[in-house]
Amino acid sequence: MKRSLGILAVFCVFCVILYSCSPAPEASGTAATGGSTQQQETSAAAPGSQTTLDMGTDQMGATGYVIGEAIASTVNKYSDSVKIATMTTSGGAEDMHLLSVSEIDLGNGTSRDWYASLSGASPFTEPADIDQLFAVAWYNMPLFVAKDSKIQSYNDLNGKRVFAGGSGSGSFAIYTDLFKTLGLYDKVTWVDCSWTDAYEAIRNGTIDACALLTLNNKPSSTVAQMEEIFDYKMLQLDDPEGVVAKMQEINGGYILNTITPENFKKLNEDVPFVCTSSIFGCLPDLSEDVVYEIVKQTFEHLDELKTMAPDLEALTPEIAVSLMVKDVGVHPGAVKYFKEIGVWDDTLTVGE
Repeated sequence: MKRSLGILAVFCVFCVILYSCSPAPEASGTAATGGSTQQQETSAAAPGSQTTLDMGTDQMGATGYVIGEAIASTVNKYSDSVKIATMTTSGGAEDMHLLSVSEIDLGNGTSRDWYASLSGASPFTEPADIDQLFAVAWYNMPLFVAKDSKIQSYNDLNGKRVFAGGSGSGSFAIYTDLFKTLGLYDKVTWVDCSWTDAYEAIRNGTIDACALLTLNNKPSSTVAQMEEIFDYKMLQLDDPEGVVAKMQEINGGYILNTITPENFKKLNEDVPFVCTSSIFGCLPDLSEDVVYEIVKQTFEHLDELKTMAPDLEALTPEIAVSLMVKDVGVHPGAVKYFKEIGVWDDTLTVGE
């Protein structure tokens, strides 16, 4: 009996060794690995086939992250031909850079980033070939401080700790231009963390000033939650028209817009500030059919999308078109959809 058990044990060990040396079976699904997925499955998808694309979003908890996840979830739910895998990034500036080097297939950036892509300005090393899909919002991000803070203006920030988004984010790129215009860029300590951590930090006093993220003249969902438990005040630019005019010399993606009090619990005056729009884009060699499917599923299920991303409450197809950059191509697949529903703007550029 012992001899039989010994033979059985040896046989089992032999089987384990034989199995471990066997070649691994091929994966049955398509792994989303940046731009390589798009290169393998670009547009000529046969009927019944499926294209998987990678989308850069933003830092976890940031508005761009929530919106990107909601768009991907909507497309994945309703499309049989296109699936989107998301990946966190440091924000819009990194998304645009990753698109420019074909590391991702889809991403979003501010109008500031899109104008930079034209000229090859930072974060790009040369003019980038990226197409627009649609805009989702316009952003105002003035700084705020605790209500009892002695900081009264931007000039009082000398030597203070400031959060304006992660170091690779579109918001930080905006504040880089703003603070260089104000002569303050090298005079503050920039804090690099997530938006969620930043809002907690300003409540406990470990940072002095923080960018207040607003979309379409409304507080972001994170800001709305913070308003329930924290008293703050927004800082005013001394000469907003002059400041924005100087910033437009740096980048044409800036406009002057005014935040008004009606949607904010802690605000009692208008705050003019520099504004940018948030625009999703893609690699230009994605097929017209694939991009059409993404845009169609996004806007045909806009009400459901808004339940996942409440910050998109004001989004309409008309806004999606009107906030895009006029000098950068819009992918033909997106153009096709917007023309079908009658909202296309002929002053925009059609991508090649």
